[in-house]
Amino acid sequence: MKKLFATLAALAFLASVAMAASVDAKKLYTTRCIGCHGVDGAKKAPGSNAVLKGMSAQEVETALQGYKAGNYGGGGKRIMESQARNLDDEAIKGLAGYIAGF
Repeated sequence: MKKLFATLAALAFLASVAMAASVDAKKLYTTRCIGCHGVDGAKKAPGSNAVLKGMSAQEVETALQGYKAGNYGGGGKRIMESQARNLDDEAIKGLAGYIAGF
């Protein structure tokens, strides 16, 4: 059962990476995220106690979708809402995969 779960998780990850291949996630991160979250996601953003480094792709995607919808976040909510508002699902998946790689 553990092998099946691991295989399915790996396939889901590879599918998300393949879908995000057309998005330049590194460029997107560099232009939109690096100022608050740092080069490798280890910096605490203003108003936040959490760092991006160590988050899974699913956690990042859930957070970005929530910020985009306006129903997620704490102290930096307004900043993140404005950053996520214009991201499409493909860009969110790409960023999530990139950030999960830190």
